[in-house]
Amino acid sequence: MTVQVALPGRRIDQPVGIDLVVSYYTVMTVALVSGFGLLGFLAYWIRKACSNGSRYQYTALEPDSMGQERMELERKARQHAQNACKHYLRFCPRYALLQHLNDIGSRVDKHWFVVRDGSVKTERLLTLVPKNPKSVLECTPDTRRTILDLFLTLQHPYIYPVLDVEFVEGATDPETTFITLVLPFNSKGSLKDLIYKSCWHDDWSDKYGQRSEGLPLSQIQRLGRQILEALLFLKEKKFPHDCNLHSGNVILQNGVAR
Repeated sequence: MTVQVALPGRRIDQPVGIDLVVSYYTVMTVALVSGFGLLGFLAYWIRKACSNGSRYQYTALEPDSMGQERMELERKARQHAQNACKHYLRFCPRYALLQHLNDIGSRVDKHWFVVRDGSVKTERLLTLVPKNPKSVLECTPDTRRTILDLFLTLQHPYIYPVLDVEFVEGATDPETTFITLVLPFNSKGSLKDLIYKSCWHDDWSDKYGQRSEGLPLSQIQRLGRQILEALLFLKEKKFPHDCNLHSGNVILQNGVAR
């Protein structure tokens, strides 16, 4: 015969071990919560002590201040590039400056100008970009002739030609060297301009904000084939692979991708 003893708060048929299990998990839960609370308090105390012990107090710049500072830097860079372009044209009377274009590309240190080529009486696109300080390229007349000869060997219907190259010292900073390229002027813009139906000479930050509807499949096939043929030609000429190929660097001329 088994004798069952009724304890307060428990049914007569409930095992005694259940209370022990419940009590164990209750104690463990309280201990964990207390531990996390203690860790949080210590973290807060350490952070407060470090901030109070700091010698300087820093505050984030206001958005307006940051915007004004960025605009001022861009204005100075633009003026610096324009001075360098005028300095170059002063010693190269073949070209005459017509217009300093907006930032039509995403590269922040690149500038675009429309010039008039007096030898053929037509407009050209002149680009100007500072030489990378890490570049091992020597900006000498021999280097210029070598680069021009290289571009002359890249005559292909689907490769946009480079007409002239020059190294220009900064007008206000002689230590800065700009690389100048002269290209055919094209009023149709790039493949990216076609995709987004944007005006080629608008500012880059304003051109591609809207959603594009894309291009017809037949046009994609035709332009894609032309780009692939140009890449195969460069490979045959053992020209270094261009890792910066994108729709903004593909120029459209008379419906042809170059």
